[in-house]
Amino acid sequence: MKMLSLIFGTTAISTSIVLASFMGGMAIGSFLAGWFTDKSKLPLRLYGILEISISAFALLMPILFAGIDDIYIFIHRNLGAGMGAINIIKIALSFIVLIIPTALMGSTLPVISRFFINHFNHFGKNIGRLYFVNTIGGAIGA
Repeated sequence: MKMLSLIFGTTAISTSIVLASFMGGMAIGSFLAGWFTDKSKLPLRLYGILEISISAFALLMPILFAGIDDIYIFIHRNLGAGMGAINIIKIALSFIVLIIPTALMGSTLPVISRFFINHFNHFGKNIGRLYFVNTIGGAIGA
């Protein structure tokens, strides 16, 4: 989010656009995870693939942000669009750069939850702990 704020600015609208793109990607990933987790015979392997993919995107993000920065500057300078059009461009670029990694992030909890459901007793207690650890990890990572 910080990198996109360097590109789009720190106005309330820009921050809201980036946050909505991030949360939208998380929601899409969580929704889709239910579908492909049920088809997976090895949810723990799927979880590992998701985490490795997230790591790969973390390494690629500086390159993606540089490309988004160049595209945004080009459009802003050459099209002379009004604020409404600029915000639509911000939404599109933010969504493009964030959709895949955030969808991957959003799918991790449902996938690992499926593993816990299939392999451990005391479903509610374990899922609660899992959600707690996931939330703490996200807070520390932020």
